Amino acid sequence: MDNTRIYIEMCDKAEEIQKGWIISDWDFVYCRGSEMVEVLSGYEVDGGYYGHSSEPQCDCPVSNGAYRGGFRVFRDEHFWLPQQADLQKMIIDSYREHWGNAVYAGMMEEAVSFASQYPYPSMEQLWLAFVMWGLHQKRWSGTEWVKEE
Repeated sequence: MDNTRIYIEMCDKAEEIQKGWIISDWDFVYCRGSEMVEVLSGYEVDGGYYGHSSEPQCDCPVSNGAYRGGFRVFRDEHFWLPQQADLQKMIIDSYREHWGNAVYAGMMEEAVSFASQYPYPSMEQLWLAFVMWGLHQKRWSGTEWVKEE
């Protein structure tokens, strides 16, 4: 999972991605208050939590809150850091319409072409950039998402 400052900034500024976020177990989130990456877990096994779990470690204001799996995530102070699989799920339906049953081959062909033109240091950065370009016609300028003319 990419938890670099650049990926965190890319995710924070990807408004379209954040608006579509449905909070789920095992989501990675970034807390602005604590400046920490946290993992949400709602799974309980034998009375305890399974795997990584965290209650937000900051004193976030109780506003625009969501509640999922026993953990509060306040959208004013937390945002989602989607993993590669999350990003691939976002774009696959649009490719299914165009490519039909060859959806994976078509998507991968375009993703490889995109990657050769716009190299990114992590798969999450690459797939986020590919999703923003493919679904929202935006490219990362190094500081913000810019709509293509």
